[in-house]
Amino acid sequence: TSSENNEIAYARALADSNLDLALVEINTALEDKQNKNYSQFFDTKAWVLYKKGDAEKALRFADAAVKEWY
Repeated sequence: TSSENNEIAYARALADSNLDLALVEINTALEDKQNKNYSQFFDTKAWVLYKKGDAEKALRFADAAVKEWY
């Protein structure tokens, strides 16, 4: 499910492991149009991108997570 993909991607980001796969997982979660957790998913994508060394793009997703939350 999209929630499971998000959780796995987030765990990979925290572990700094298989970040390319984590990016695929979170992108798959974000493609699910039935999902209602965009804020959490954007946050996860921000973490994955940050861990991959793309701080600028990560910041855009972190900002999107905050905006979506509020």
